[in-house]
Amino acid sequence: MNIFISHEAEAVKEAVKFKELLLAINDQNAIQLTSDWETIESGEFWMSRINDMLQNMDKMLVLITRKESFANLWINFEVGVSIGKDIKPQILVFGGIPLSEMKPPINQIHVIGTGDTNRWVKLFESLGYQIDAIAEKSLAELFNPNRKGK
Repeated sequence: MNIFISHEAEAVKEAVKFKELLLAINDQNAIQLTSDWETIESGEFWMSRINDMLQNMDKMLVLITRKESFANLWINFEVGVSIGKDIKPQILVFGGIPLSEMKPPINQIHVIGTGDTNRWVKLFESLGYQIDAIAEKSLAELFNPNRKGK
C-alpha cells in the first residue's frame, strides 16, 4: 500500500517522526513523505515527484499540527487531489487544536482529533498497523499538544 503523508513545512519534525513510528510498527507499506531525504532526491524536480506520489497513492494521511495548517494551500491542494481520486483523506488533528478553527474547504471533511485514541488506533489498524501499548504510547506522545521539541 502506498501511503502519502501531507503536512506543512512547519511540521517536518513531526512528519518524519510519524513516518519513523509507522515504519517501526510495519515496514510493509510504502510511505511517501515529501520532506524526508529518501523520498525526493537532491536535484530532482520536486513538483513532478510530488505529482507522481499523489497519482500513485492508495491512502492519504494529513497531519494538522497547528491551527494555521487548516488553511495551508499545499495541504488543501493535496487533499483536493485525494478527493479527486476518490481516496478519503484521513486528517489527524494534533491535540490542543480546536476544530472550530477549521476553514473551508477542509472543514467539510470529517477529521480525527488525536486525543480520540480509539479512532486513530482503529484507523492505523485498518492500514495494517497493529498498535500495541508501546506504539500507542509513542503515537500519543507525538500527538500530545505539550510535546517537547514542538
